[in-house]
Amino acid sequence: YLVAVDSAQLGMPEVTLPVVPGMEGCHWSLRKAGTNASKMIELLMTGRPVKAPAAAGWLIDYAGSLDDAIQKVWLIASGGNHGLAERKLEEGALAVPDVKVPPASNQFMADGRKAILDCVKASCAVPVSQALEIQAKHSAGFMLTKACQKGAIGSTFKKVMKV
Repeated sequence: YLVAVDSAQLGMPEVTLPVVPGMEGCHWSLRKAGTNASKMIELLMTGRPVKAPAAAGWLIDYAGSLDDAIQKVWLIASGGNHGLAERKLEEGALAVPDVKVPPASNQFMADGRKAILDCVKASCAVPVSQALEIQAKHSAGFMLTKACQKGAIGSTFKKVMKV
């Protein structure tokens, strides 16, 4: 279960750099989003954060005040009646909703968004047991492109990748 306080903002800001989200960002969250997959894809495409209450049910399981969140976590951890429905993980291949890549301010950003969408589609097209390897290949391949090495991430690329 994922529990957040109401004031939390959640997202994947790394997609604005542009880079392909690391680890399981491109498939795990979609496998738990259920019928809200299009919201998750929008988050991945734009990098715009979402406030915790608006993310409940597709990105997180509960949002509340700090006191309520702590009580909810305690009920979950202790096996109490927490009232949350478990969001099931889709372990098989997952159909990704057909989405258009949003317009970008420059070609590097457009290339980054296309790389993310390609990664989402490829890593969701296989069972979860194969998805991380596919996502890692997409991410590694993207790091070698000019879209990753130039544009918004260009100066950071030199600091991070050429250490």
